[in-house]
Amino acid sequence: MQFWRNDEKESTFYDELIPKEDLIPVNWEADGKSNQVSADYHLEHLPPATRLTVQLCVKNNFYVGRPSDPVSFQTPEGGISSSYR
Repeated sequence: MQFWRNDEKESTFYDELIPKEDLIPVNWEADGKSNQVSADYHLEHLPPATRLTVQLCVKNNFYVGRPSDPVSFQTPEGGISSSYR
């Protein structure tokens, strides 16, 4: 997962490696109908009242895939008391 403060990508870029164990439930089994997995991940300790952009890349033993389309969001004022999805 890569994220940064809007309009400040070069100075605020952060790259966070998320192990698959943190995304896929331990008891998850393929249903044979789809090769897609849906998962939640909580970004914590984000700066308050800040416009951020996030994108995802999939990494395996051989390469890092093309990043997803970037998504922008605004964190609330007053600090972060809980995590964000």
